Amino acid sequence: MSVTRAVQESAKPDPSRVSSSTNQYDGKADVVPSLTFHVLTDEVEKQDAMRLVTDSIAQQRQVASFSVIVHPVCLAGLVAGCASIYGLHAKRDLGTALIMISGLAIAYLAAVRLLTAQYIRLAEGLKWKQWITRPDGNEDYVLAARFGDEIIATLVLRIVASDAPAAASRSTKKTRSSSSAKGGSGIIRAWTTRYKYRGKGIGSDMLRLAVLTTRSKCGQDARVSFDPAHANSARPLPDLFNRSFIKREERALLTLGNAIAACDRGDSSFQTK
Repeated sequence: MSVTRAVQESAKPDPSRVSSSTNQYDGKADVVPSLTFHVLTDEVEKQDAMRLVTDSIAQQRQVASFSVIVHPVCLAGLVAGCASIYGLHAKRDLGTALIMISGLAIAYLAAVRLLTAQYIRLAEGLKWKQWITRPDGNEDYVLAARFGDEIIATLVLRIVASDAPAAASRSTKKTRSSSSAKGGSGIIRAWTTRYKYRGKGIGSDMLRLAVLTTRSKCGQDARVSFDPAHANSARPLPDLFNRSFIKREERALLTLGNAIAACDRGDSSFQTK
């Protein structure tokens, strides 16, 4: 099943950012590939879509590294160490003092790199096929946005029957099949957009598609929420370094609320091909 957006032109990627992609279509630089939305059924396509999810987990390392590097506690320790070295050696041998300070800075960055390497291990440890398989053997819905032939956004949606627990990924009970999902709800287990297409409204479109898909399966009153154990929920670092991730989750909740409100108003228009 695939759907194409009818109205939301503002979410289309900026052609100036994807000029290399447009040239391959009929050799016309002024032809922008279409932006389409799909519920994937092909295993290869699902694998490609889930690769975006694992990439997003690995990319969290950059955010975590920055949070550690600029954290006041860490910076205070670094500055104190540099000041001590300078005070002890600068008068006798300035060159040695500068070399030692440089070495301390390199060690500081190396320690941050080692500390945040856990995000890479989390990404490598995600077995996508097992992860999207529910206890009853059925699979979650993998929604995707395509720009031409390239998958640029992914959302993993689990339909949960009304008698199932809210945290679907932690449930050990078998859920009903999708045919008996009326009265159930939708749980978003993963949601990401390829890095260069972020900030263009595509992620919001994916949330609206998730809301519409859930309501088509469970009824117009069906609730949609993020799974507390979603793909990017792991926090391997101490809490004092997680402020950026907390803010991201707050923005995600706000965006989902706006998507639900848009669907309630009928502002989301996707047409079935």
